[in-house]
This record gives sequence, C-alpha cells and structure tokens, in this order.
Amino acid sequence: HTHTHTHRLNEHCYPAMISLFSTKIAQDIQPGLVAVGKYDGKHPCITCATPAGKVFVHDPSGDANGNGQVTFLNINKQVTSLLAGRLNADDSRETLFVGTATDLLAYDVVNNADVFFKNLPDGAYTLAAGSIGRDEHHLIFAG
Repeated sequence: HTHTHTHRLNEHCYPAMISLFSTKIAQDIQPGLVAVGKYDGKHPCITCATPAGKVFVHDPSGDANGNGQVTFLNINKQVTSLLAGRLNADDSRETLFVGTATDLLAYDVVNNADVFFKNLPDGAYTLAAGSIGRDEHHLIFAG
C-alpha cells in the first residue's frame, strides 16, 4: 500500500508579510545589482543599477510632504557591483559604493558628493564592508 500524507501549514507558524510601500519606476534594473541603505542613518532606501550606466536611489520616506523621491546618479560606465555600508563603526549613516570594471566610487547620497574614487585595474565585481579582528576601522573589500 502507498500512503499519501497531506500536511496543512499551520497559518500561525509564519507571520504574514506586508508591504511597507510600493512604487513604479520606469527603469530596467540590472539583475543582482540592488542594495538597501540607510544613507541618512534612519530611512532605508532601495538602490538599483540600470543597464544604461545609471544608479537610482528610491527613498520611500521622500520629501517634506511624505512623497517618495527618486535620485539618479550618472556613473557613465557599466555598473558591476553595489553596496551600502559604513566607513566608520560609529557612523549611523551609510555610504553608497559603486563598482565598475575599472574603479570604485564611494558616494555620499545625502550630500550629493563623492567621498572617494579609486582606480582598480582588476575591477570591482564584488564588494563587502567590514573590519578585521578587533579593529574598529571599517574596510571596503573589492574583488
């Protein structure tokens, strides 16, 4: 005899997922090139790379009227990696890191300013932020 058992998932085991916001952006997004960062130290923003060498930052908390806001950065190169991370352990604000096949850009989204730009002959295809051992200085690893 073959027995078939059907188990119903207990509805109370998994909390319901709810959407905090929704938006429509008329841009193509590069697969895998999405980051979420708290660039002001408080509000999470969605950051995505487009095939056209642009990066857009969607801040759902938006402007003073509470309207979501989208900011575009023209990188003018194919974006290969994105990361939101802190440069200093005690800093609540995150910095946006944008990697390309030839360089790495650290960008302050709130102040609309470059933090640093570094040529990388081997490119920045993968990015990670962190520290080594007990050192409180944060490092950006690019590979």
